[in-house]
Amino acid sequence: MHGREYSFGGHDHATSGIFETAPREAPPPARFRCTAIVGYTERSPAEVAAAVAELGESFHGNMYHLLERNCNVFVETLCAELAGKLPPPWVGRHHTCRTLDPGPRGRLRIRNPEP
Repeated sequence: MHGREYSFGGHDHATSGIFETAPREAPPPARFRCTAIVGYTERSPAEVAAAVAELGESFHGNMYHLLERNCNVFVETLCAELAGKLPPPWVGRHHTCRTLDPGPRGRLRIRNPEP
């Protein structure tokens, strides 16, 4: 958001599994090929950071599940929270990680990794 991307991944600890990167800079194996505008947010960078931190309380790394509680679920939750909309249906059709890139002027975009 505001020049940052957010994603969710697993680890062994009962702490947030949400991480942020510069746009298109997610750690391997993610590779991005597509952007979809999801909506807009009026929230400031500080408000976005607070919303992401709050989501971190329920998206712990040790709760990650490839099929049931993955990065697609996180992106849906974050989009709903910040834009009041869900990502397009194709975002969750594969069980590979997607990240949210809200882009300039608060536009929310989904970046889809290459196969």
